[in-house]
Amino acid sequence: MTDLKYEISDILEQAGDEKEFFGSIDIDSIMMGEREVEFKNPVIIKGVLKNVGHGILAEGKYQTMIINECSRCLDQFDQELIGDLEELFVSDKEKYDKEDREVFPITNRTIDLEPAVYQLVVTEIPFKPLCKSDCSGICPTCGKNLNKETHDCKEESIDIRMSKLKDIFKKSEEG
Repeated sequence: MTDLKYEISDILEQAGDEKEFFGSIDIDSIMMGEREVEFKNPVIIKGVLKNVGHGILAEGKYQTMIINECSRCLDQFDQELIGDLEELFVSDKEKYDKEDREVFPITNRTIDLEPAVYQLVVTEIPFKPLCKSDCSGICPTCGKNLNKETHDCKEESIDIRMSKLKDIFKKSEEG
């Protein structure tokens, strides 16, 4: 694991100065509602820190691989997460908090990318992931994974609001 703290004294004084960064962080598994999402790889981050006059702009890309669970068939699958990083780091964070714009602090001429990267990666995890776009899911009658097994269940298409009528007709057929 690489530390994502970067000393920026060399670019802090002159607008337009920049320096490259590269690093990685390990993220433990996290809970997304009722399911646990595991990180198969560390999050790799690469980019440039730029002095934009009123702060340091971190621009780059991140990439990782997670083990997710399909919301239709419940199978686990590997899912790659790739995204962009574009976050502003400032010395006077309170000024920006009033503007309702999220920024991150510069502390002791150092910026820490870890909170920004963690936030970006977690928000990129889909809430209802699919193992494939045409996942058939699970049979509601027999419970078989329809992507892997065939079944011969009769699917009744009954509007749940009309289920009481079905019971009435069943009683009249019996009696």
